[in-house]
Amino acid sequence: MSGKNWLALSGGIIVGVIAASVYWHNRQESNKFIFDQNVRCQKIAKQYEEEHNFRRGVLKVAYGPTRNSCVAEIIEPHSTGIDFAVEDLISGDRLFWVRSNGTEDMQEKSKEQDAKFDILAR
Repeated sequence: MSGKNWLALSGGIIVGVIAASVYWHNRQESNKFIFDQNVRCQKIAKQYEEEHNFRRGVLKVAYGPTRNSCVAEIIEPHSTGIDFAVEDLISGDRLFWVRSNGTEDMQEKSKEQDAKFDILAR
């Protein structure tokens, strides 16, 4: 191998190591941000439940980067069944809502709620 080839190979390796290092650092920062936001959302969900005197229960909560907010799966029992909802806990927007009027459709409604939550929490 000539000197030019070694120089090119060495330069490529150095550039690759720098690029990998920058990528790793950015990935770590992003993961830390998401983790911090999820912790914040957990606190907001707890406060939400306290304010609603447990009439509404938070099943899941996560940071939703698309909305830059906390999204939560909410259930609320009523006299004839259960309401399943996905809400933005910061804005109060109801992003999904469906009412179950009996045990036969409850599982289906819960799956619909899970699917909507998963889309919004990505």
